[in-house]
Amino acid sequence: MSGKFRKCSVIVALSLVIIGVGTAIALPPNLPVKSEFQVNGFRLISADKNQIIGLRFKGMGDWLMHKKAYSTAIKYYENATQYLPNEADIYFNLGEIYFREGVYNLASKYYKIATDKYLLPENAGKSKERYYLSLIMRAISLKLKGDTMEAEQLTMEIDKLEAEIQSKYPQVFTKLKLLYNEVWGKYGKEVKF
Repeated sequence: MSGKFRKCSVIVALSLVIIGVGTAIALPPNLPVKSEFQVNGFRLISADKNQIIGLRFKGMGDWLMHKKAYSTAIKYYENATQYLPNEADIYFNLGEIYFREGVYNLASKYYKIATDKYLLPENAGKSKERYYLSLIMRAISLKLKGDTMEAEQLTMEIDKLEAEIQSKYPQVFTKLKLLYNEVWGKYGKEVKF
């Protein structure tokens, strides 16, 4: 059996286990459950089987997004939201997919949800970097979809955070400069993708 075929077989088997071939995923009844723990900065309290299923859906969505299989990743992320409705990264990633695909109304919707979710206690372990990035990407999405007024209001809020973003999150600041460059021309032509 070739390595490529074996790898594909493992992926298909893993996918079938994760999605349960259209049925609920059966986990062992003696699965250890902690009262509180964190996964990628997202705090889970009394994790149950549903939360574990949600993490599996999110993990597959992350992998598929990395592979640029966006339509399939969307399905996994949507399933993950059913089990982990407050996990901000899921909504951020949905925003990213829709932004990359040029569906700016959905991108701005999911960036807004992500921004709100990043403020919840469950997401306190996450870096503010994604919070700021979701604000900036929402403003860009709003502008690109033609909602200039709302984009300008959001940009005024972001302006107040500019110094903190620049000093603590230089990669996010690059996106902020893109926002100003492409949307409002503040930095001229110094940022290009």
